[in-house]
Amino acid sequence: MKLILPVAGAGMRCRPWSAVLPKPLLPVANRPMLAHVLDDLLPLDPEEIILVTGWLGDQIETWTRAAYPRLPLCFIRQDRLLGQSHAVLQAREHLAGEGLIVFPDMLFRLGTDPFAAIAPEIDAAIFTTEVADRANFAIAQTGPDGIVRQLVEKPRQPMAGDAVIGMYWLRDLARLGAVISGQIAQGRAAPNGEFALADAIGSLISEGARILPIRVEEWIGAGSNASLLAANRWALDRAAVPGALPSRPGSDIIPPCAIDPSAIIEASVIGPWASIGAGAVVRRSRVRNAIVGEGAVVEDCSLDGAIVSRDTRWGVPRGEPGGE
Repeated sequence: MKLILPVAGAGMRCRPWSAVLPKPLLPVANRPMLAHVLDDLLPLDPEEIILVTGWLGDQIETWTRAAYPRLPLCFIRQDRLLGQSHAVLQAREHLAGEGLIVFPDMLFRLGTDPFAAIAPEIDAAIFTTEVADRANFAIAQTGPDGIVRQLVEKPRQPMAGDAVIGMYWLRDLARLGAVISGQIAQGRAAPNGEFALADAIGSLISEGARILPIRVEEWIGAGSNASLLAANRWALDRAAVPGALPSRPGSDIIPPCAIDPSAIIEASVIGPWASIGAGAVVRRSRVRNAIVGEGAVVEDCSLDGAIVSRDTRWGVPRGEPGGE
């Protein structure tokens, strides 16, 4: 199986942080989001991992090659950000055989054998979940036989069905590539000018492809600053190990949290749900439900529901009211 990860987006909903760090490398529980995704997918033993890069793609390639030097990695550039289908088509030379397409702005747990329900007559599978707000998702509706009959990208009117989480299995990637080529040639773009993968999957359904929905029970999106904080809480709750908290004399550490060993913590209260990155400094502060990036400095302040970009400073300047 081939694994295709489109990671070219500019991450506008994660600004200003994503202006200097690509969204897949934003830290969640002190690890890049992409690391969580790859680690959950590596048990599938992919024969090739193709990353379609764009915005700050050199950072993604450098980090991935250093973190996973033994993986069969391939990097392809998407110079024009024309949507999901366009991103997948940039890997046209690799679109053959079985493949899994994953948009890695999320965290998930697939379980031991996520493909066990796929029978030989199934052509594709889409991974779904239940969400409260469906406005930003493709919605899959199934027939009495459990096969997907309709897939609607970001429906304008409420409709029944599960939300697609941005993960698609194809028995034949070449077939999808042909459909996407037709989608782009015919100019079937969304109003924002992007070519949606849900539209291409819908074309497969129209051709008679049998597409199975696979429900993912453990999943959380991480495509915006607010959802990134929620994903940080989600990951910390699942990674918490009683008794494994670091000892920082003079400070209180409240689980769950993640503190890099190189971080400096002085006279502060950290947690719950706080991630403190490598080389960060926190002094005389209260930090909860927050992400403090690598090399950041937080002094004399209280953070709750905040993201501090790497190598930045937050706090009250010395000599001003509230400072020293």
